[in-house]
Amino acid sequence: MMKSSVIITSLLASASISQAATLYYQDFSASNPTSSNATNNPIIDNTLVTDVANGEVITGGNAAALATNGNYTITLTSVNPTSGGGQTNGYIFNPSGDLGFKLDDGQFIFQSGTINLNGTNSGTVSLEQRTNAGDEFFSINSISIVENDVNGEILLEIDYNYFADFDNTTDSLRLTTNFGTGNDVTALFIDELNGETANNVSGSAVYQLTLVAAVPEPSSTALLGLGGLALTLRRRR
Repeated sequence: MMKSSVIITSLLASASISQAATLYYQDFSASNPTSSNATNNPIIDNTLVTDVANGEVITGGNAAALATNGNYTITLTSVNPTSGGGQTNGYIFNPSGDLGFKLDDGQFIFQSGTINLNGTNSGTVSLEQRTNAGDEFFSINSISIVENDVNGEILLEIDYNYFADFDNTTDSLRLTTNFGTGNDVTALFIDELNGETANNVSGSAVYQLTLVAAVPEPSSTALLGLGGLALTLRRRR
């Protein structure tokens, strides 16, 4: 009976190994952003773009390479050319030592291209930054959607830095998804920022949202049943 127990234990261990498939990924490292304002092109990494205007649209990524360089648009909805202290504002891709996109003292909307989750559900991810004067920002470092091939769970993960005030709603990062899975959110304040009440708070965070919940794999459930049976028989002997 010892040999059977060892075999079943081995099967259980192999069944628990998870495998992940990336459905969307963007960290802006090689996304070749292009602005609707021709004077801002080419956009060069670690170089502040200061000729900004409301309505400017930046496109990047590749719709054919969603898992490594997912396509996106960034729309500047409100910009402040200078901060309260007279500092020149603008946006920057991949500042020195840090991947990502950052806009000081303004508002933008990041929207991914269309992402197919599971052959049935598809949609987009939208992030809206709202900051006012004071050199405040949210720097989006990466956005990814990963599926667990074993249990079907699909997670959205957002990695970001921030320097902002949270004593009111003027500074916020809001998430909207529209995949039709039942777990979509609309203008959700990212959790890590909830409860902040101080001025000029800085930090970094990773936010996760479950787009599709995990479902136990039938084979795993069956193996668990066999494992329980083996233990019962062993005790009887």
